[in-house]
Amino acid sequence: LLVYSTGKLEKPVAMVGNTELEFTFSVDRVDCDFHVHLCDSDGKASYLVAEGIQRAKLVSGAVKLLTPGEKTRIKVKLNLAAYTFVAGHELKIMLSCGNWPRYERNCCTGDDHWDEKKAMEVNVTLYHDAEAPVILRLPAPVSK
Repeated sequence: LLVYSTGKLEKPVAMVGNTELEFTFSVDRVDCDFHVHLCDSDGKASYLVAEGIQRAKLVSGAVKLLTPGEKTRIKVKLNLAAYTFVAGHELKIMLSCGNWPRYERNCCTGDDHWDEKKAMEVNVTLYHDAEAPVILRLPAPVSK
């Protein structure tokens, strides 16, 4: 689990629409999943605002297995949300490689369905530097 945080917001941030997280990664298998949570944290707990999941082999819209060790750029689109992050709260992004049992597990073999006998662990490298920035796209702010 990787967590990004804004720190405490100085003023409210209101949004309506879909959020998207774009990043570059490499893996040692031919497939994996990425699950993104957009959360509101008050310092005591984090509250789910929106989420999205993307199977890496389907990122182009068609089945294309990953090449182990090769850098791949991906966009994970989160569900529609209408929300206001209040001043003093933090906006958090939580990135993981799945969310079972809510979503089907990924064997990381390229197969479409979970098979306990074929399942493999996956090692993921996430790049976040000037050449491969992690980009969070929030929907346009709500205007009065």
